[in-house]
Amino acid sequence: MNNMKIYKLFVSMMLMGIVACFSSCSDDENVYYYSFKNIEYTVSAGDGLTSYETNWEVLQSIVNGSGDKEVQAGPGDIYQGYHEYYTFKCDNPGKFNPTVGHVHVPIPQTLVSGSQIVLDEKEGEFSMEENEVIRSYEERKFNIPAKTKLVLERKVEMRKLELTYKATFKCHPSGSDYVVTGKFLRYTPVGISLVEKYEPVK
Repeated sequence: MNNMKIYKLFVSMMLMGIVACFSSCSDDENVYYYSFKNIEYTVSAGDGLTSYETNWEVLQSIVNGSGDKEVQAGPGDIYQGYHEYYTFKCDNPGKFNPTVGHVHVPIPQTLVSGSQIVLDEKEGEFSMEENEVIRSYEERKFNIPAKTKLVLERKVEMRKLELTYKATFKCHPSGSDYVVTGKFLRYTPVGISLVEKYEPVK
């Protein structure tokens, strides 16, 4: 894990970003914008690193209608629809929508020894949207005999990282703090299984 930082469970930053949200830090306070102050990640009950497999599904069906020629064909990306991404879930999204415009924060990558949080080398946007990290890409080609249909099925092995976070924002113009809590989720494809099924066609 070259050049990776072990997260000490608290990161303090002085990044500024405008939140496109006009909720208030208190019931009687008007807020014009928020600035980001700091974020804390912890491994709480139910959090951690887990693995699971998707259900078998048909990735692609390819028909070679040629009467006497074998063809070579296949999907351009066997990982299509399964790429590495992360998202922030907010405990109270109705009151505060943490879609922080272009504010970047340290992003957890994995866990070491079940409790030490390893960060990505690059920071990522703090957003409730799905933020793609790496687009997995692998092309495969198969030899399909004449008058044959190839049905290609797949099952993807995924890794899920779940952590609890607490992010603090500063309300402007009052200067009071607004704390947002929730879950950080990161999904990573780590393997794939393919099954080739050949069927004759007329």
